[in-house]
Amino acid sequence: MKMFLKYKNFIVCLIVAISLQSCSDDEKYDVVGSTQNMVFINTQQFSPVGVTNGFWFDIQNTTVSKSWVNGDIVEGKFTVQCTHAAANDIVVKFEIDNSLLVEGYNAFPSGVALQMNRDELVIPKGAMIANDSITISIDASKVNLFDMESYMASVKIVSANNTPLSSSESSASLVVRGIYNNCSTNTTTVPSGTTATRTGWTAVAAETDQANKLFDGNNNTYFRHTGSYPIDIEIDMTSIQTNITGFALRQYSTNYVFSQVNLYTKEDAGDDYVKQNFSVLSLTRATTQYINFHGPVNARYVKIEILSPYSSDYGLAFCEFNVYQQ
Repeated sequence: MKMFLKYKNFIVCLIVAISLQSCSDDEKYDVVGSTQNMVFINTQQFSPVGVTNGFWFDIQNTTVSKSWVNGDIVEGKFTVQCTHAAANDIVVKFEIDNSLLVEGYNAFPSGVALQMNRDELVIPKGAMIANDSITISIDASKVNLFDMESYMASVKIVSANNTPLSSSESSASLVVRGIYNNCSTNTTTVPSGTTATRTGWTAVAAETDQANKLFDGNNNTYFRHTGSYPIDIEIDMTSIQTNITGFALRQYSTNYVFSQVNLYTKEDAGDDYVKQNFSVLSLTRATTQYINFHGPVNARYVKIEILSPYSSDYGLAFCEFNVYQQ
């Protein structure tokens, strides 16, 4: 019992000592390392994998156009910090370095240049952060110069009054990613054009031909599914349909409709499917659900990957599939 009390008293003393030591430290360290003062950048925002302090912008590619997903201003703002209060003013100088590329990223295409509005920041004496910021940007009108790739360009710290720099957080980058997304979020409007003739069309779903009911013109017959998800419905339109503007998915009732889907098309049997949406498509709960394309598509084969129904209790009752084309 005495031995137990001795160990108990030792542990209590150790906890108290640690607590006192913690309370004596007024400064917080954002960069792990020695007690030596260190200059660093921390934008405190989500960055792409492998890129530190990255400002991320997506370009949406459709069959007819390219546009910025995040808006028409492509810029990021950051400042500089140090791990301890500055003993004197710390003058931090920056420069653009296009060679700082992470694996999987390309330099910006010819004709696109990273700009920064200043090349110097000052952390005042007694402070731990600069009293101003740097803006890095590119000309948003250059959107058409980017391909379906990932790109980056960076600004780095080159000096800081002989104050050591963080080895991992001394740069900031503008990151551009090209994505393909040809599906509109508008799922309530009838696509433009007229419906295609469906003679001879076939479909397979859940490894059966029950989905051929999608082309019989009868809203009281349907492909029924109450099992697990995802499932695929693959449609063969017998020949390449041109200038497709969208699809209409007729359901038996709003209790049996699709909730989330991915959509794929291809022209020939030997081709790989092209995913037409980038993010999962969330469809409106309606008896007829619509998918509209940003730009027209040519396809013979369509695959609808159904990720979930609106009601797991009811499942699916998919009646008719129609194609709109110009």
